[in-house]
Amino acid sequence: MQVSQIPILKFLKTANSLVIPVYQRDYAWKVENCKKLWLDLLDVESSSRNSHFLGTLVTINSGVGNYLVIDGQQRLTTISIFILALKNVLKNKQSKSEEEIRLEKVLEGYLIDEESLSQETRIKLKPNKSDNLYFKELFSDNFSFSFDSNIVLNFKYFTEILGSKNNLVSVFQAVQKLEIVSINLIQNQDDPQLIFESLNSTGVDLTDGDLIRNYILMDLEASFQEKLYLEYWLKIENLSGDVAEFVRNFLMFKLNRNVTQTKRAVYTEFKKYAEEKYNKESQKVLQEILEYAQIYSYFIRQNKHSSQIIDTNLDRLYKLEFRVVYPFLFEIFDLLKVGILNEKTVANIIRLIESYAFRKLIVNNTTQGLNHFFPILGKEIKKLEPENWQTSYYQILSFILKSKTGGQKFPTDQEFVEVLHSKEIYKSTKNRNFLLESLENYNSSIHTDTNDLSIEHIMPQTLKEEEKLLLGDNYEDKHKKYIHTLGNLTFISKSNNSKLSNKGFVEKSNLDYESSKLKLNQSLQDTQKWDFESIQKRSLELAKEATQIWNYPQTNYQKTLEEKEVYSLDEDVDFKGKKVKKISIQNQEFEVKNWWFAVESICKFLYSQSPTEFKHAITSPDISRYFSQNPDSLNGAMEFLDGWYVDCGRNTNSNVKLMSKLCDLLNFDKSEVEIEIG
Repeated sequence: MQVSQIPILKFLKTANSLVIPVYQRDYAWKVENCKKLWLDLLDVESSSRNSHFLGTLVTINSGVGNYLVIDGQQRLTTISIFILALKNVLKNKQSKSEEEIRLEKVLEGYLIDEESLSQETRIKLKPNKSDNLYFKELFSDNFSFSFDSNIVLNFKYFTEILGSKNNLVSVFQAVQKLEIVSINLIQNQDDPQLIFESLNSTGVDLTDGDLIRNYILMDLEASFQEKLYLEYWLKIENLSGDVAEFVRNFLMFKLNRNVTQTKRAVYTEFKKYAEEKYNKESQKVLQEILEYAQIYSYFIRQNKHSSQIIDTNLDRLYKLEFRVVYPFLFEIFDLLKVGILNEKTVANIIRLIESYAFRKLIVNNTTQGLNHFFPILGKEIKKLEPENWQTSYYQILSFILKSKTGGQKFPTDQEFVEVLHSKEIYKSTKNRNFLLESLENYNSSIHTDTNDLSIEHIMPQTLKEEEKLLLGDNYEDKHKKYIHTLGNLTFISKSNNSKLSNKGFVEKSNLDYESSKLKLNQSLQDTQKWDFESIQKRSLELAKEATQIWNYPQTNYQKTLEEKEVYSLDEDVDFKGKKVKKISIQNQEFEVKNWWFAVESICKFLYSQSPTEFKHAITSPDISRYFSQNPDSLNGAMEFLDGWYVDCGRNTNSNVKLMSKLCDLLNFDKSEVEIEIG
């Protein structure tokens, strides 16, 4: 490794070729990043400082004056764009001083390899992918600003700002003071990936997807990089949309456990997986993740599945945004591929999962606490019937879902109907359109496209005198209670929406309901008046119909199942009167006698992760009173560290709140903490 601090212009001058490898992300600096660079240059120009540190540039020398850029491509590309903009402004300037004429010629030496015989290779900087097309275009005499690219936008910004500057020589003198730390790696000796990971990126942070791509492709010979990038990686990006989120779900499926979304967690887990399973053989790793990216594309609706029944059900599930189920869906599609499950069974499983998801969203308003459940669900099914799970997969799944308690409980018909009957569906759920659309098309021979329809309140949101009389005493309270419930909602055409506006029921019926072909409006055609009894009656009818759409699991499968009541710390649960049996933190289990020991366990764990941050967190005004080095000052002192005590002598929910607050202060994912009640 050769390390030196040099002016960036000196580096550019001596380089013949600067190649951005294919695995590097696209050029990502925006105009706001360039504005900061410009302000830095103005500051350098007006000060007496001899230098200004621009950042680190990591390269691998691939020949005399030829470099592969491992890190620092954003600032290197930006400086090159800036120099080219300065050169063009000077070129187009009407009257130039001798100094400016000399400067224009000097600038070309930072951009062009004057000794190169090939027009294709004479431009020194060679960005990756489509960026290179735009960058080369900047050198054209017929260049247009119409291209949609960060490179073009930033070039335009620099051209305009430099065009308004009188002393361009002074600007160049400021650029001469920009220095970098150049780290040139020795091939087959230095590990570029480790160095790349250790550097803090500036301007635009690297995502876990960027790090994964670099990890897979970085060490390979250039032509092999290009081959793998085009044959595998580019397809993976197109299929998955968000690579990091796809890989996270893939890893949860493969590892049978949750993987957090915290910074670099996905990348760290992926590195470990690739090294342990494939010894980091890039092509084998890419082959596997491309296979699952194709499956993932069905989940996120990038592609349609070849089976219409499966695709229809996946589309319905997608509308619920129930992403937590993706690790389990990978398992299902694996079993479909090898013939253990057929298309009909897979479709039924997806519908069952939809029922589970929708009921929980309606009854519990959340799907929290399930990110630990679905990654292990397939394993749980096989564990229950080690010999015969293949022939009874759907029945076992139904049994397990039906048996869950606590935060994983499948809401019963009674619970589902009670909440649907009384809940303010219009205001409290983003799935109201999905609910009404499903009710409209259930058991209907004609499918109605509801995209051209509007949701209408049958009893208007602003009451007229006739509605007040119908509601009777306490009409305001009744109106407030029932106006947004399921029984008072229907669909109407968008063209009639403005016509009906705030009209009463009789007028709405005459204008729309009596002639409507919509199933949801058929029961309204014989209704003479619309009061709160009518709303309640219709609400109950529709809620009961919803239980037929989103079925409760039916199965004859029977087996003794060890019941566990498990909640994650990010769930809103009242633990009053509940006894804690076990606490799991990032899959590490701690048997605890009571809530005091639960608090002690989480304090010990969080302290072990980062002692400095932990000691800083417990000085927070919100929780500092619960920690002390003097046990006599606390109601119920538990020593979690030599000389440090935490106050546990409060009620159960206060102890849980303290654990939750600690996680928040330390930016620790609360879904990684599971509490088992026993």
